[in-house]
Parts: sequence; C-alpha cells; structure tokens
Amino acid sequence: MHERQHFAEVAIPAFRRAFRLVGKDISLFEVKILGCARRKNMNRVPMIDKVNHAHQADGIVWHDHLQVVLFECSPPEEKDADKSFADHYKLARDLKDTWVYNIEQLISSGRQPPQDLKIFGVQIDTRFVKIYALDFVGCFRLQELATMELPVQLATFQSKFRSIIRVAFSFAHMVHDEVKRWDIATSLEQAQIRKAELALRRLPPTNITPTKVKKIKKSHLQNADDE
Repeated sequence: MHERQHFAEVAIPAFRRAFRLVGKDISLFEVKILGCARRKNMNRVPMIDKVNHAHQADGIVWHDHLQVVLFECSPPEEKDADKSFADHYKLARDLKDTWVYNIEQLISSGRQPPQDLKIFGVQIDTRFVKIYALDFVGCFRLQELATMELPVQLATFQSKFRSIIRVAFSFAHMVHDEVKRWDIATSLEQAQIRKAELALRRLPPTNITPTKVKKIKKSHLQNADDE
C-alpha cells in the first residue's frame, strides 16, 4: 500500500470527519510548515540569499492563518519501517517551530498567548496512530496523548477503525477548545508586546528534540479509545 493511499484511505477519513464537525478541515499532502520556514530563513538577506526550503507535512489543520495540528505518515511496508523513526524526530522539531511561530504571530497581533498554549501532532506509522501535544513549561514538552493500532487486517478492521473514530472525535474537540482560548486572549499594550518579543528570542534554538513526557496516567483521549 502506497504512503498516500495508506494515509488518505485508512487513517484520514476519521480525522477529517471529526474536524469538519467542529468547523475545521485538513489540508493534505506536502503542506509547507510555516514555523520551519520562519526558522530556516530568519537571517536571510532578501535579494541576496536564496530561500531555504521548509519541511512539509502530510496534513495540517489550520486556525485562521495558524497551523494547529501537523500530520506525518509513514508507509506500512516493513522495508520502510525506519521512516517512522525519522518522521517522529521531524514531527517533534516541526511542532516546536510551529509553537514558536504561533506565539510570535499572536504577540504581533497584540494578543496575550495563553500561558500553557499547546499545538498538536499526529503520527501514522507502520502499525500505530499516535497523537501528541507540545507545550512549554520551562522547556518544551512532547506528551503522547493516545496510541491506537491501525486497522490493517480484515479480521480486526471494524473494531480498530471504530477505536480511531472515537479518539479522532475527542481529539478534534480538544483542538477546538484550545484554539477558542486563542481567540479570547487579552490584548497587549505596546510595552508588553516588546517584553514578550524579547522573551521569545531567549527560547532555546531548535537543534534537539523536545523532551518527551512519559505517560503517567491515561489521557481522556486514551480513555475514549477504551470505551
């Protein structure tokens, strides 16, 4: 099964339906990641330096002009299993770039970012669908919210696909609730904007993978999978 076929015909329908019910959609296939483009071209001199190409995601959920959920998909063939490890590393870096970009855009528009602002990633690898959230509390933290087995065998297809649907609906509502907080963010005075921009410059560069938080207890997304 080809990577795009695996992504579009098995995994994405559940997520796309769930997000459409909360007024969102998923842009599919090789979508430029704005945060990565920002970082790679931050010090570029226009008309002199060439534009550095940004990473691309297999799918993205948007809120206005901001990217909220990044999707990465690996093909299910065993010979390409190593790609899932590369995708996980890439997803972690791209989530960090996207978090910084979104914070910067909120500040530039005069809005106070929520203290625990989150963005999300979905990795679809050779056997599993994994959902992550990234935030910043002294350091960047990558938390695994849910893991589900892909319905790749006919005998278990129905039960596992239903599990993905349940979690996808809970996840879509979680994302919807998160971006609602962005919309009602308080306004910033000019002095506060300058202070926030200075704090943003002090964040560590994107050169290592964010810290992955070990799951201590099940998130409510994982509980939805068990119901």
